[in-house]
Amino acid sequence: MKKKKILTITGWLFKLGLLAFVLVIIGSAAYVGYMSIQIEKRFSSRRWQIPSKVFSDVTILYPGQKLNMGLFRKKLENLGYKMVGHDPENRGEINLSGTTMDIFLHDLNYLSREREGFPIRITLNEDVITSIVRKDNDESILILELEPEEIMLFFGTEREQRQLVSITQVPQELVYAVMAAEDNRFYQHRGVDPAGIARAVYTNVRYGSIRQGGSTITQQLAKNYFLTPERTFLRKFNELLISITLELKYEKEEIMEIYLNEIYFGQKGNVSVNGVGEASIF
Repeated sequence: MKKKKILTITGWLFKLGLLAFVLVIIGSAAYVGYMSIQIEKRFSSRRWQIPSKVFSDVTILYPGQKLNMGLFRKKLENLGYKMVGHDPENRGEINLSGTTMDIFLHDLNYLSREREGFPIRITLNEDVITSIVRKDNDESILILELEPEEIMLFFGTEREQRQLVSITQVPQELVYAVMAAEDNRFYQHRGVDPAGIARAVYTNVRYGSIRQGGSTITQQLAKNYFLTPERTFLRKFNELLISITLELKYEKEEIMEIYLNEIYFGQKGNVSVNGVGEASIF
């Protein structure tokens, strides 16, 4: 009788364990399905989101104005003007010759003001503007407005400065360098790399300190996009599920492209510089 009772209890425990296992599988599948939808929405909008542009006011020039020529040339360079060795023929060209500066202006489209570009000649005397003349009709200009300068790109609601780039624009050597530093088996694993985790554990135990992380590039994306930086088992479990979901939904090249546009490279004042595109410019 006692043996039969033990067998009955064992049978119930086995059924409860099996039920719990099935519920965990169903719950995990439902969670992965939910995260798949969230990942699609977040990644799609993030990959093609257009940064917000911040512009300066227009630059005013007039006869009698004293110019700091070094700063003025830098201003023209920031506005996209290029020095040429001939009389400017196209918008955005400049030619300097002694005390004269020939500029073919860009189009101006600022607030309610619109103006097509035209060629001008600025005459100087000891860095003071003596005259501004339209070269196409010899009309004297009393006040000239140069187009506003783009001074900042903000990506999303955070103060992040970035230029989105396609993976096809990134040198392969840079991709290899990132893999060497972060995840050298990126193209061999499916989001989680047991060999990388084992290697990191061995290195950290050997040196008695945190020398190496075991997170893959995909795991880093999962953490940065969806999770907090807290170190808990639940967060790590979520990171693993999200990483596997990412690998199921996206090709390796797509994941690498998103990662390269997300990497934090440093600060420009109080603005963070993110992504290889912006970092290369900075």
